Parts: sequence; structure tokens; C-alpha cells
Amino acid sequence: MIADVSSKDRTSGEVTEYDAVTVAELDIPADALNPVDDVFTLDAVPATLTADGAQAFGGFYSAGEELAPVTVALTEGADLDGDDTGGDDNNGLTPGTGARGGATGGALASTGAGDDLPAVLGTAATLTAIGALAYGASRRRLTPES
Repeated sequence: MIADVSSKDRTSGEVTEYDAVTVAELDIPADALNPVDDVFTLDAVPATLTADGAQAFGGFYSAGEELAPVTVALTEGADLDGDDTGGDDNNGLTPGTGARGGATGGALASTGAGDDLPAVLGTAATLTAIGALAYGASRRRLTPES
């Protein structure tokens, strides 16, 4: 899972930018790459923080740490702008744990796998990683240490 990360040092307040960092490794089952009714669904895919991801998050987490499972549904042939690295809109993705069975937005493919499938799955994974990591960071800040 690749993401652009901005990390703020808790002591100095200095912000460091990391572009296209591999923040997590996903254990994607082979059958997840077969669409059902033109929808690819990744459900509770295990994610593990990489060494580069740990560095990008200021050492707050350790490499190899288990992250929240990744769940995303993606319409085959969804129109995703591969040049935009921002996460301002869902681009045909339905991240989260809501109802299954389809994704919103995007155009359905006619038949077969599209040539842009790796880019589409990469974008889906990136958006999901950002949400999972933000959720994990907020939980750790709110949980008192024992």
C-alpha cells in the first residue's frame, strides 16, 4: 500500500513530507482479483506496517506492526484520475465496513479486466491505508497507557 505522508514531529513541530511511501504490505488473496458483477471486493485484508511506513509515521509505530484490516470495493473500469495523488474524493471507491455488493460512481467495464486495474487497486489501497492509519493513530492517542 503506497501513500503520500505528512508527519509532524511531536517535539519540534517540524513537518516532514514523504512521497509515494510503501506504508503497508497487504496479504491479498488470489481470488480477490476476480470481480463479481464487475466489482472487486477486498474484505478484511491483513495489513502490516513496513519499515518505511514506520519511519514516515515518526517511529510512533514499529515496522511489522499489524494495522487495521483493509476493506474496499471497487467497480471494474471506474474512472480514476491516476495523475492526482490527493485523497479528496472517493473516485468510485466504497471504503469501510458498510453494506457489500457494489461501489458508487464510476463506469462499469464492458467485459474482461481493464489495463488500468493495477492503478485502480493501488489507488483503492492508498485511500484505505490513509483512513486505517488515521483511525489507528487517533485510537492510540485517546487510549490511556497502562
